Amino acid sequence: MTPSPQRFPSTGSLGVLRSLVRGAAALCIVPPCVAGLPPPTGEPHAVAVLAAAATNNGFPFNDPTETLGPPDSSDSQPSPRGLYSLGAFGSIDLLLGVAVVDGPGADLVIWEEESFSDGGAPDESASVLVSADGALFVPVGSIQIGVYASQFIDIAGAGLALIRAVRIVDTSGSGPSPTAGFDLDAVTALFILHCPGDIDHDLDIDFADLNALLSGFNQLGEALPGDFDNDGDVDFADLNTLLGVFNTSCR
Repeated sequence: MTPSPQRFPSTGSLGVLRSLVRGAAALCIVPPCVAGLPPPTGEPHAVAVLAAAATNNGFPFNDPTETLGPPDSSDSQPSPRGLYSLGAFGSIDLLLGVAVVDGPGADLVIWEEESFSDGGAPDESASVLVSADGALFVPVGSIQIGVYASQFIDIAGAGLALIRAVRIVDTSGSGPSPTAGFDLDAVTALFILHCPGDIDHDLDIDFADLNALLSGFNQLGEALPGDFDNDGDVDFADLNTLLGVFNTSCR
């Protein structure tokens, strides 16, 4: 059950609030105490490889970390980069840097590069599954991509409030080494969960967020962490916004 919000007055002693933050240091309420997946980083792409199982891929297409970050593949010879070949019926599980929610239309983009300077490769296909916890994955569709293409995925059928991980499984079972199977470049999130008051992107509004706001209190500038009203100043208005949703979660 989601805890009830605790509302505090918009004015008062920052010293008292700082004491509350210090008093929370012994409580296991912020990462790394929180079990499960790492908190979101805010990057709308894959940020970590949770698992990878390939059969007949090879250098330079056998590094699963090439799928992290935005699409960046290149077939420039003699050093093509930015791709991970899943191998025949291979798979990869990727952690996204954001929590993705079901929006109107597509929610994810799967990027693949199918053309190489050696004359190209056959069209390849894969199934796409998504997960809220990185452990239980639910299928949401399949993709078949040709030359230099991407495909959009709608997660509506998953029945999940949000997703943090994506699994891609080669279903073509084709292609010679080192580029056998689906050649994955990147995964991009289109519809991202926004959690007001959550400065550290862990989906919980807690003492970590309060401490981050107080550390920047009275700062002036643009795009400041904790400047919820975007007025260029981290002040009592922002503090009241955070305290109004304190001890709640967007999970």
